[in-house]
Amino acid sequence: VGRGSGSAFSPAPRGGEVRYLLIFAVFSLAAFGSPETIPFFQALDQIIQRSIPVGVQKETLEAKRAENLPAHLTLLPTLSLQASQTHSNVLGTDSARRGISARADLNLLKFGADVSTMKLAKAEERAEEFLVDDAVLKSEAEGVKAIVAFIQSRHELTAKKKILETRQEALETANLRFKRGIIPSQEVDKFAIDFANAESSVQDALAEIASTENELITLLGPAPTQSD
Repeated sequence: VGRGSGSAFSPAPRGGEVRYLLIFAVFSLAAFGSPETIPFFQALDQIIQRSIPVGVQKETLEAKRAENLPAHLTLLPTLSLQASQTHSNVLGTDSARRGISARADLNLLKFGADVSTMKLAKAEERAEEFLVDDAVLKSEAEGVKAIVAFIQSRHELTAKKKILETRQEALETANLRFKRGIIPSQEVDKFAIDFANAESSVQDALAEIASTENELITLLGPAPTQSD
């Protein structure tokens, strides 16, 4: 799936690899008078940003970095700065002398232990970074699943509506044939049952759309307010 703009499932005009951009609508009656269209990767980024597990893991990583900060600073020398100022009066003449001294100390006896501590701190932080990556991947997988389910439900509704139209036409034809005495009423009843099943299937598809839409809106969060 490639980034870009275009209609739903429209192939890119160039390139040996066929790429698609999944565009979907998220309905929020409170904020929009019409559906808001969001590109696939923008939606995924929004889902990841709102993911609670990702947020928690990122906070854990930052806390670990703050905890390990002293370990990262152990190899730096200890700096000390001293400033002095003296006044003297010789034969009625005032004079002042100022001085600044700086000193840097590095404890070579602890150098090996400090290096080990710093390496351990880096390993701990790297482990937390892997956990952040894992949380992001899981959030992406959840987002992709929700987006695909939403798109699929809309396509299924379109297909089932077409089936319903076909069943309705078949039932109308059967009624005309019955009135002309060409087929018995039992045959009309069969077409009526097929039509009723198709109607029920459309209702199920509408319910599925509502379910997948609600799940997607939950992951994406409230729609942004339009500015004047």
